[in-house]
Amino acid sequence: MKKLLNRIPLKTIFWFYSITSLYSISWVYFFRPTQANYEHFISYLSSAFNIYNFNLYSAVYFLRDIRIISFDLYANSFLHIEAMFPLLILAASLIFFFSKFKDTRMLRYLLSIAIALMLMGFINGFVYRILVFDKLPLSSLLLFLFFRIIDVFIILCHYHVITRLNSEDELRHTSISEGDETLVLASRGQRFMNYFIDCFPRILVSLILASFMMSLARMSILSGNLDSSFEEYAFRYLLLFIGVIIVYFLLERLFLRSPAKFITNTQVIVKKGNHKTSSIVKRTLTRLIPVIDLFSFAFSEKGDGLHDEWSDTLVVL
Repeated sequence: MKKLLNRIPLKTIFWFYSITSLYSISWVYFFRPTQANYEHFISYLSSAFNIYNFNLYSAVYFLRDIRIISFDLYANSFLHIEAMFPLLILAASLIFFFSKFKDTRMLRYLLSIAIALMLMGFINGFVYRILVFDKLPLSSLLLFLFFRIIDVFIILCHYHVITRLNSEDELRHTSISEGDETLVLASRGQRFMNYFIDCFPRILVSLILASFMMSLARMSILSGNLDSSFEEYAFRYLLLFIGVIIVYFLLERLFLRSPAKFITNTQVIVKKGNHKTSSIVKRTLTRLIPVIDLFSFAFSEKGDGLHDEWSDTLVVL
């Protein structure tokens, strides 16, 4: 697929993401299946072409039911969030086009988020089907497998598009030696910008997880409200924990960048002698230390944080 995508003109990439985003926006308001017709083949087919359907609508209702979100939601009020992501994809595609295919930051940022969300949805779908395997007809299972194959193709497509768009922008080196002064460290401002921009994908991943939990609640595997403030805090931290692992470990391992680093044009590099995967694992787990890791930037002489020091990595321009 990589060789094929390298032969495809950049204008074709623009048209692909423009058309799919327009379809996804239309799908939200005109084709979105209801519970009554969701098992119908046409409903499956319309959903398959919507490659930015992340089930956020269902997730928000689950969070409201267990009192993580307290405000009331009307029947169609939260449909707009389903259209927000493909609208951003469309905007990023237009920026890509009008910059004469030079400004790829926004598009790579959103595609990296799409990879994380689609993988999360892919895993959730398989777990759900396993739990209700004996209750589903064979036709439903075959359709599910067919459309999951489409999902895998789209995920690989996103991945190879990002790597291609990275080719003119990415740093030549992914590791450095001690004392190497040829690279410029990212500033504190850029590091804080990375943190806040990455809040968006962390929230979306948490919503996808909540959607899966709603499916479990419908099967009576998970039920009930969170009855104490400790339970609410623990549940929120669980969502944060999984969101951080997926957003940071997955994407920094694949691209040496979290989504925000595509926007700020910064990149993780690993000091020579360290294994890339183990370093990214250390970076990810250190991020889970509440508050301390974030504020460690303010007291660091070089402007790096605990997750940089403990993993022997740097973030550079």
